[in-house]
Amino acid sequence: MHWRALNYFDTVARSHSLREAAARLHIAPTAISRQIDLLEHQLGAPLIERGPGGIRLTAAGELLAVQARRPLRDLERVQEHISDLKGLRTGKVSLRGAEGMVSGLLVPAFGELSQRHPQLQFDIPARPSQCSLRLPCRDLSGRSTGLERTLDAR
Repeated sequence: MHWRALNYFDTVARSHSLREAAARLHIAPTAISRQIDLLEHQLGAPLIERGPGGIRLTAAGELLAVQARRPLRDLERVQEHISDLKGLRTGKVSLRGAEGMVSGLLVPAFGELSQRHPQLQFDIPARPSQCSLRLPCRDLSGRSTGLERTLDAR
C-alpha cells in the first residue's frame, strides 16, 4: 500500500467528501478517486460508496480508516523529526582525542564544517599521545642482538 493513497483515503474518510478532501490536499478530486480505486483493487473490497449526500465508508472502509490513522500519525511524527534534524544548525560538538588525530584529521574536517555552519561551537582538547614503540636492537652489521629498546612518545 502506498502512503499517499492512505493519506488521501484518510482525508476523504474524515471529510466525507471528495471535493473537500481535494481542497484540503490541494489536488484534483480525480487524483484522489484514482488512489482510492487503487486501494480498493489492492484490498479486493470497496471502501467508499458515492452518493448525492457525499461519501459513505463501507465496512471495509471503516476498518481501514481506523487502522490507517495510527501509522499515518506515526509517519507524520517521523517526518517532523527528520525536518528537525535537517534544520539543525546550532550546537556544540565536544570530542576527545589524541594530539595527532586532532591536529591531523579532526581540525581540517571541522574547519570545513565550521565554515558551512558558523553557529556550531567546537570543543576538541588535544591530549598528548602516550604510546610506546618497541624496536629490536641491531649491531653494526644489521643483525639482531636479541635485545629490544622501548621509545616512549609523550
